[in-house]
Amino acid sequence: MNHSKLISTFTLLILLTSCSRSLTQLGFQEPKKLTDNEILEIAEGKFKIENGVILKIDKVKFDTLLNSLNNSELSQDLFQPLQFRYYDKQGNLKVLYANCDVPYKKVKGKIEWYWNKYGTFDNYPPQNPVTKEYLDGFNIRDEIESYIPLQTKELEFDNSKPTIIVFWANEWDKHARELVEFVEEYIKISEPVNLFYINTD
Repeated sequence: MNHSKLISTFTLLILLTSCSRSLTQLGFQEPKKLTDNEILEIAEGKFKIENGVILKIDKVKFDTLLNSLNNSELSQDLFQPLQFRYYDKQGNLKVLYANCDVPYKKVKGKIEWYWNKYGTFDNYPPQNPVTKEYLDGFNIRDEIESYIPLQTKELEFDNSKPTIIVFWANEWDKHARELVEFVEEYIKISEPVNLFYINTD
């Protein structure tokens, strides 16, 4: 690995683990834009998503949502490319576990993330691995219009069930696939939930 690539890799790691709002501000290019069909093919093939609904972000509505929030920490967390979120039956956000919360270490020259270091996926309902008092008051109804379903024209949402939202990105490959694998196993021990996989590429 050459010097400049090493610096870029290190800087990217810092960004992903510090809840930065923008990768492009430090010179990183936007990820390749995927078509709807490409997102579905990757989700069902490479990521082996077998449950839930595949969606993408309506960037205009999502940016409007983030800019409307009064809490910068919440806004930064919601912006992250990899996330696990749990909402109770009333739609209240109870768990927000983002890429910048995940413990990691370097193993044989590669960065390994430990999504279940805190036992987040061991029991149901999940517990927030990091204390985030600023989640209080945020409801799924504040954001549900920011997502576009790719398999149906209308998003089917059962407001009598808890909801799990997973932000995933092909750009982050291994780390994103590990998160999806944990969630696909996790729903086997959960009660019936709305499960939404939202692509952030």
